Amino acid sequence: MSFVICEHRALSPELCDELINMWDRAPVTEVFNPDENRSDLVQPVNDEDNDRLKYEDHLGRSIYVIGGTNPDYEIIEKYCTHAVPEHEDFKQISYVSIIQYPEGTHMPFHRDNADDGDTGTVVFNLNDEFKGGKFHVDGHTFIPFLGNMIAFNDSNNRWHGVDPVFGDERFSLCIWYTDPDRTPEDEEYNQQGEFVQQEQQSEKKHSYAILPE
Repeated sequence: MSFVICEHRALSPELCDELINMWDRAPVTEVFNPDENRSDLVQPVNDEDNDRLKYEDHLGRSIYVIGGTNPDYEIIEKYCTHAVPEHEDFKQISYVSIIQYPEGTHMPFHRDNADDGDTGTVVFNLNDEFKGGKFHVDGHTFIPFLGNMIAFNDSNNRWHGVDPVFGDERFSLCIWYTDPDRTPEDEEYNQQGEFVQQEQQSEKKHSYAILPE
């Protein structure tokens, strides 16, 4: 069953400020595009940067990807996941990023296609000193108040996006979840809760930093 949950003040203002500072402290990473047909894929020049990747994407956003060996990952897992729904779709973290939306940027409506194993998505709003930037999921509109959390499952089949940002920059912490017990390598879990055979092997997030879409 698909659902969307919104919790107000899930993160304190102080923690939100620290997460923005975390993004600010992260150095920009040298990256390249491994597939000329996929502008949404980047790979670090140095493999050791895989878990601390910071770069500007093709939409003009600055994305800080935080992998499991990055010390910032432990901080986020410890202090930012208490409000995440206790549900099987939010069983294990698969991907973490802090995203800056400069003024004038947005995220077009889309359905996630980065990893077929994704089961849940959590977005924390880290600031609200801007105009626009509203978040939409399947016709539901969420105003990005400071510290709010929006959690929804089945993101591969649900339309969502972010309105253009005006007046200042917008920051969000995004965490994607997977259920390793549910999704074998040769199957994907579809919207009706049944297993269906997948025809192509999914792209692995540990191989490429796939832009959140």
